[in-house]
Amino acid sequence: MSLVIRVLGARSEWWREHMQTLLPEFECRLWEDPGPLEAVEYAIVWRPPAGGLKRFPNLKAIVSIGAGIDHILVDPELPQGVPIIR
Repeated sequence: MSLVIRVLGARSEWWREHMQTLLPEFECRLWEDPGPLEAVEYAIVWRPPAGGLKRFPNLKAIVSIGAGIDHILVDPELPQGVPIIR
């Protein structure tokens, strides 16, 4: 079971390390190197690229790092039926 993290800037590795500490039962990976795409069940994101989330076939939830979710909803290829948490 894994989750993928996408944040902008130099804090990517900080986010990954802290999420791994908080969620040791998950394999926490960065967006740029998600590992096997079918293993990713959760995405923690800020401004994912259009079509980026659909590449994870077993996605169970999307978590917005920001207060809103507009940056996720603008994706025309957003997977349908996947809960978005803010």
